Amino acid sequence: MGFVAILLLVIASFGFSVYENNRAEQQARMLVNQARESAFLIGHTGQQIALLHARTEEAVLQESGDFAESMLRIDEVEDDLDADLRALSTVLGGDEADRWKEIAPMVVELRASLDEVLRAARAGRRADAASMLEQTTPTSVRLFDQLEALYRRGDLETQTALAEAHQRAQFARDLEVVAGFALLLGTVLVAIAVARMASRDQAKLDLYIDRVESSNRDLEAFAGRVAHDLKNVLSPLRLAGPMLLDAANEPDTVKSIAERNDRVTRRAVDLLEGLLAFARAGAAPSFTEKASVKLELAAVLEELSPLVESVSGRAELTIDESVAVRCSPSLLHVLLINVVSNAFKFLQGCEERVVRVQARADGPVCVIEVEDTGPGIPRSALDRVFEPFFRAQGVRAQGVGIGLATVRRIVDAHHGKVAIESTEGVGTLVRLELPSFASTPTTTAEKIAPNSRRAGRESESNDAHHT
Repeated sequence: MGFVAILLLVIASFGFSVYENNRAEQQARMLVNQARESAFLIGHTGQQIALLHARTEEAVLQESGDFAESMLRIDEVEDDLDADLRALSTVLGGDEADRWKEIAPMVVELRASLDEVLRAARAGRRADAASMLEQTTPTSVRLFDQLEALYRRGDLETQTALAEAHQRAQFARDLEVVAGFALLLGTVLVAIAVARMASRDQAKLDLYIDRVESSNRDLEAFAGRVAHDLKNVLSPLRLAGPMLLDAANEPDTVKSIAERNDRVTRRAVDLLEGLLAFARAGAAPSFTEKASVKLELAAVLEELSPLVESVSGRAELTIDESVAVRCSPSLLHVLLINVVSNAFKFLQGCEERVVRVQARADGPVCVIEVEDTGPGIPRSALDRVFEPFFRAQGVRAQGVGIGLATVRRIVDAHHGKVAIESTEGVGTLVRLELPSFASTPTTTAEKIAPNSRRAGRESESNDAHHT
């Protein structure tokens, strides 16, 4: 795009310089032609006025028999003078036209005076005609001076206009040089930009390959952990068959084995459901769907009501009804049920058993905070709580260790942020930021700032964590 822009700019510069050159040449030719024509007409008009004055003087001095012939010659001069005057009114422009408007009345006055001289001569009053002719001499002198000044002014204006035309032509030539230099510079810059882009693309490719290799290693480790956990969960079922056969006549033993099998089966189902949710959380998100935080939270609390009752807990909600996120309702449900269920699970045995949930719009993002009054998370475990299958030592609550990993996976897929702050003996706060439905689909949540109301460490979801 940059090269195309530079190329278009250079082409436009060359085109403009060619246009300016042509315009300057045309204007120069026009000015020269106009100057020649106006100079010729001004000079010819002066000659015709001088000739008219001379012919009038000849007519006054001629004998009566030659007067008619003198009048014919005067009429010819008058016709040529009229033609010159008509041409001057159309050729002259600008200041020359204004000056000519001042001179034209003097021409009319002189011609009228010469007509009076001819009428006196025709009437035989030659002495009066000679005297009147002599009186027109000052007018003739002033008129010739004015015509000469007009000629010189026109010549000066022509020289000025030609100088301006020359400057424009020189500017056009300079522009050609600049355009050529710009083309050369643009080519160099484009070459540098292409080289940098190639380098960046190579770096991105190397980074992508490193991530793929890292993901493959993580996938191998993940698959091994899943296989290990499933084996541990399902191993007791292998012993259930022989034990049931041996205790066929012992109802109490059969009942105990059946109850243990039911617990084992439930653990296996929970593990598989967690794995399925974790896998679905990494799918490409839809930024066109809308999910209401209030509606999904109500469904989550209804689903978790047995758990809430079992720990004798309660929920305190501060939810803006209009808060909605750009996320599918099913994924928001998975996200909320993992965070809220974790909060309630760890309330068992605590003096205060409250889970506070707040949701609000904050510019382009929706902020969801889930805070509990549980035992808190050890500082040494905060950095690993988002790893799949990680469970802190001493945890008594049931689970398979995939819930928070699934939460982070969902948040990452939606360009959001997740952070945990916790203090042992006080409780834990999980803060989520997701794109608000009021924002554009490409909006990315801003980085979460540390919350100063609780001492602890923050664990942010970012590309550096294991997925």
